[in-house]
Amino acid sequence: MSDKEHIWIPKLKQQLADKKIDRREFVRYASLLGMSSGTAYMWAGKITGEPLAPPAMAAEMPKGGVLKIAQRIPKIDNPHTFSWVYDSNVVRQVCGYLTRTGVDNVTRPHLCEKWEASEDLKTWTLHIRKDAKWHKGDDFTAEHAAWNIKHCLDPKVGSSVVGLMKGYMLKEIDTRTKDD
Repeated sequence: MSDKEHIWIPKLKQQLADKKIDRREFVRYASLLGMSSGTAYMWAGKITGEPLAPPAMAAEMPKGGVLKIAQRIPKIDNPHTFSWVYDSNVVRQVCGYLTRTGVDNVTRPHLCEKWEASEDLKTWTLHIRKDAKWHKGDDFTAEHAAWNIKHCLDPKVGSSVVGLMKGYMLKEIDTRTKDD
């Protein structure tokens, strides 16, 4: 970056000061001559004494009245049935997961301290952290984790993740019945 400016820039500054060109023309020509738009706006403000944008002034606030706010309020009662990222994001603030996948796409332990897979990858052993607790202080155990996984795979629950998990967690049997 050079601290030298194009030979026409001082002439443009003088023309703006003499009101021979307006602010918009100054910014346009200065930008065409290699000055950044931000710098051109800054110089235009210094030369004309005008701010980049006029300050916003709040109007006098009326007293009384009714304020109406609308928002979708999802039913957040069973994490196994969530179908929107919104629901999961709400629960993610207060609930723990067995693992967490980072922005680098690496899955790391969270409520699990580690896990081990059998050689055929059909059996996984999850080791739950000793300090993992429920919100009321009770220990979170491997039995709780197993119950959650089984609950989410139960067809009666209607889990939104069963489609993701059934390929490696369930043995599919065609019952010749279809849901609604």
